[in-house]
Amino acid sequence: MYAGWFALGMFVMHQAQAQPPSASGFPPPGEYRIDSESSMTSEAGMVSMKRVQRVDGATGQITVITTSSLPGEAPITTRYPGNGPVTRCVAATSSAPHTEMAPGLCDTTLTSSDSSGMSLSAMCSGTKQDESWHLVDKDIWEHQLLVVPRASAPAPTNSEVEQAMKPVYAELEKTIRTGPPEEAASAREQLKALRAHAPVAGGAPPFVTHLQERWTSVAHLLGAH
Repeated sequence: MYAGWFALGMFVMHQAQAQPPSASGFPPPGEYRIDSESSMTSEAGMVSMKRVQRVDGATGQITVITTSSLPGEAPITTRYPGNGPVTRCVAATSSAPHTEMAPGLCDTTLTSSDSSGMSLSAMCSGTKQDESWHLVDKDIWEHQLLVVPRASAPAPTNSEVEQAMKPVYAELEKTIRTGPPEEAASAREQLKALRAHAPVAGGAPPFVTHLQERWTSVAHLLGAH
């Protein structure tokens, strides 16, 4: 699959849990509250779109802001009530909570790694991906992931473009059918713009994605209260 089109999916790939820190550069075992902000920006010709999602780790409330350069399009802000704190347990025996790069599609370089954090850079099929973890203080870690198109990347074929866009369209169509009215309206506009300005073979992937997370320790050992 053409990796550039799935950058946004990387925002929900952090299901893995972490290993002991020592010099690994990742959060140590324990329970963490996670506040996050993720954005997806796309440009096609004169049209640009941006979707920003903020999650309040204390309450779980989600705020989504969608903006478009299409004439007459006003920003759409949608808020969803939370179901309680957003937390994640980092176990001592599992793999680190970094983004898993697709085998065979990414050439990954670890640029730094010690007890205060780590950073890596990956050249993938169609994208450049930079990820970092940084220890802000003894109880707070900051995580960032940036995925940008590579201008010099090999151009996708028409079939690769078609296959890559299928899940994007399907997700938007699902939101239109089943989502709350405001979110459905936003998805409808995004789908309209994407189909009107769909990329063709030889074009660069239009999505630039950015994730920022703040992991705040709430229990140093699993099961602690």
